[in-house]
Amino acid sequence: MANVQRYIEGSRNTLLINVLSAVTVQTGDLMFIDKINNLRVNGSSTANNYGYPAEYLRTSGSSLEINKETFKTYFLGVALDYKDGIEGGVDLNIPVATSGKFNFDLKPARSIFTGDMFGVSGTSIDDEGNRNAGDSETVLADITAAGTNGYHETIKKWLGTITFTLTETVGDPTAYTINFNYGYSKYEDFGNQSFSISGLQVTGEAGAADTGFNMILYHHSTSGWAYLASNFVPGGTISHFRP
Repeated sequence: MANVQRYIEGSRNTLLINVLSAVTVQTGDLMFIDKINNLRVNGSSTANNYGYPAEYLRTSGSSLEINKETFKTYFLGVALDYKDGIEGGVDLNIPVATSGKFNFDLKPARSIFTGDMFGVSGTSIDDEGNRNAGDSETVLADITAAGTNGYHETIKKWLGTITFTLTETVGDPTAYTINFNYGYSKYEDFGNQSFSISGLQVTGEAGAADTGFNMILYHHSTSGWAYLASNFVPGGTISHFRP
């Protein structure tokens, strides 16, 4: 439950607002309602009428002044409870006070993103086959925290073309470039069941002479990847090699 001792006086007029599972809310956050398109994701979001903390407000070409004026228009109230953001979790209702006087500590620095955010957008699909044509996901909240030869992947699954986006978030970043190799893989969904491979059958179309044809089966993992400007070899353990 919310710590009501932080409420001092005045009418709280508390209401419940639905917050997406992946969104983190801290007690005392200033919340806005996402009721029109393009309030988030650098002006490329679709309105969903969910509640978001102020740090999620990021309109197209936004500056501090633009965000400040926009936030006043869609300001909802003060969060009286908290929730951790969990991808693929359950949406929760958070109590929000629309008026009143409160006493909150300053938000910790870990809630402030400085630098540049790297993410993808496009049409996502879940395991039940539900599509979201205007979806997006943050891959790196701050690109300066990415290590050399690091491996990152999205939690969501995507259909068709996706767009990589590098977005300035807060402050004056010292870096605004990121070099990366990318891959887009298709897989057969076995419903998270264990299985054994007894053989592989490969069908190809001969289009040119190739004296070095081979086939490699990898056990996918997040290790063993290395960035190369020209090309790259996938990471993971080689399970089978046939010349």
